[in-house]
Amino acid sequence: MTGSNASSRSRGFTLIIAVILAAVATAIGLALSSIAFKSVRLSDTAQDSSAAFYAADTGLECTLFADQKQAAFEYATHASPLAAATMTCITPSGTQSVTLTASTFNGSTLKFVSQSPSGYSGGWFPVAGGGCARITAFKQSSSATTLYAEGLNTCDTSSPRLVERGIYSYY
Repeated sequence: MTGSNASSRSRGFTLIIAVILAAVATAIGLALSSIAFKSVRLSDTAQDSSAAFYAADTGLECTLFADQKQAAFEYATHASPLAAATMTCITPSGTQSVTLTASTFNGSTLKFVSQSPSGYSGGWFPVAGGGCARITAFKQSSSATTLYAEGLNTCDTSSPRLVERGIYSYY
């Protein structure tokens, strides 16, 4: 009877070791999958941030071109009476006109704010690359100009993964 009892204890010990090893392997697997998941999320966030920055940069470049090459925001043209400015930007569906309303700001400065085309709101307009941009331009009577461009990684402003970045230019 002693021999059979020893064999039974040995089988019980083997089972305990197998359960412990399975638990350790499961814990390591869960830890590795958690790390992998967090890495993917971090990568997605970085990609969304880049897309938002590129949308802002696209809006800024379009506005710079409209101001410097097409004189779209000339103070004398828009100051009296206040007149909206129009610029043309490249969008996912081709070229699109973007209207910027004008208002006075601090007496000798005009403030232009982009208006959304149909289907968009909040001054956002689609740009090439899939994001949206919003422009605010300040044109002083002395010709000094400040341009602010904000970009979103997606035009869906209700998205839980929405990222916004901004860039400005002063000249």
